[in-house]
Amino acid sequence: MPFVIMRGGTSRGVFFRREDVPADRASLRQMLLDLFGSPDVRQIDGLGGADPLTSKAAVLGLPQSPGADVDYLHGQVSIREPQVDFAVNCGNLTTAAASLAITWGLVAPVEGVTTVRVRSVGTGAVIKVDVPVRDSRVVEQGDFPIAGVPGTGARIDLDFSQTAGQRTGRLFPTGERADSIYVPAFGAEVAVTVMDLGNLVTFVRMDDLGITAQMSPAAVEADAGVWEAMRHIRREVAGRIGFVVDDQFDESVNPMVVAVAQADEYVTLSGARVGTDTFALTCRQLRSAGVHKALTGSAGTCAAVASRIPGTVPFMAVREGLLLGPEVALGHPSGVLPVRCAVDLDDPTAPRVSEAVLFRTARRIAEGRAFLKCPRP
Repeated sequence: MPFVIMRGGTSRGVFFRREDVPADRASLRQMLLDLFGSPDVRQIDGLGGADPLTSKAAVLGLPQSPGADVDYLHGQVSIREPQVDFAVNCGNLTTAAASLAITWGLVAPVEGVTTVRVRSVGTGAVIKVDVPVRDSRVVEQGDFPIAGVPGTGARIDLDFSQTAGQRTGRLFPTGERADSIYVPAFGAEVAVTVMDLGNLVTFVRMDDLGITAQMSPAAVEADAGVWEAMRHIRREVAGRIGFVVDDQFDESVNPMVVAVAQADEYVTLSGARVGTDTFALTCRQLRSAGVHKALTGSAGTCAAVASRIPGTVPFMAVREGLLLGPEVALGHPSGVLPVRCAVDLDDPTAPRVSEAVLFRTARRIAEGRAFLKCPRP
């Protein structure tokens, strides 16, 4: 099975051409589990990296409907369970998908900057990606740094502004900028904001979960109460927006949960100190596999946009005066993520996202052949 390994942003994935993989999802799921070595906490017998940020697959092909230049199916391969979630997009790997689409000849290169419209097959969202090109080849080397990745690379811009409401039809799927959810684990109600921008994201205050900026991901993961509350909030939100069918809810990824708080000094996973004057909003993304070591591209973009809309949980968490420029800086466990965003509030009842741009880098790491296991009897 031919493959390419690419880093996109703070994620790494294994990429395949659509014509090389099974067309039906059940067969594709089994193939990916075998190739990644799942379920196994070490993924020792496959290509997985034993981390949610590296246990990712991507399938690229020519668009099967108008409005995009390439179709990109993302598969989040579970490490502990025999599951692959195809219903969620990875914004970071969208960077790599656009870059590889040019390299593979799916998109014709345009000198200087090639704009690639990437359709996320799992969510239906179309993300515009600007990829630097020189002499008809993708440029990977550059001087742009991103938190969570050593060194620098060529900057790639992702525009999520046209993805609002593509899963549910509304930027705020519940119809409200903030809702209350009773959490039995705490015996209290907590405020949440649910948004549909790139992915479905639920925001909750860190204070309400008992999380502080100084807590390491391991410390948060050790608090059973936090995870019980997170699972309850996700299930309650999923039910309110119609993602629970016959009392069945997929616990894997969607809707994402991001805990937010005002900027507070903390130390990154690499030991660097981040001061309160360098970012506007503290973010900790909670997922069933643990605390995200950075922040997904779609969740980060959504958080930045939400911080500009009055009445949302992120807006109420940002200290006054920290959102004066075109960019919103988000503090996550690996550092700071800047997002350039703007929201049209001329109609107070219907905010319109006019800009939501994430800055990433991407690099092709390896390509080769993987060997499939023999079919099981």
